Amino acid sequence: MVDWDAEAVLSVLRAYSYGWWSTIILALRKGYRELIESDEWLLLAERFGFKEGQALAKSLPRVASLDELVEALKKSHWSLMERAEVVKLGDEVRMKINDCSALRAMAANGINDFPCHLFTIHALKGLAKALGGEVEVSCILEPSTLRRGPSCEWSIKLKEG
Repeated sequence: MVDWDAEAVLSVLRAYSYGWWSTIILALRKGYRELIESDEWLLLAERFGFKEGQALAKSLPRVASLDELVEALKKSHWSLMERAEVVKLGDEVRMKINDCSALRAMAANGINDFPCHLFTIHALKGLAKALGGEVEVSCILEPSTLRRGPSCEWSIKLKEG
């Protein structure tokens, strides 16, 4: 296992996110909104989450419990970059995003209606799949650039099986 310092990890994540959000903003500006709402886009989202999960799998156990899911999410980009609060609450994990890079990037470019919740649902499913789990994801508080406070909030439950 590679022992990266936190600042190096954040630098890599910021560079990756910059390219990601630049691509989305370009597509929206050029009138290709249907691209980011397509089934192919959601498959890409799942693959995005899966790749992150594969990287996390190098240092985490298989996700077979809510406690393990909390640990994985606390080491994910959501916690590192988006200042997520991740807690176990009964039979689910709640993840509250407090500083969403997607919403910041969209707002800075005058885009206030980007449907990132669809992408996030599939990214979370992909992450769990790479860690050997299967999850149900619900958006409790939809992302909005027009609101103060948390960017969004998620309920994540492990599927039995």
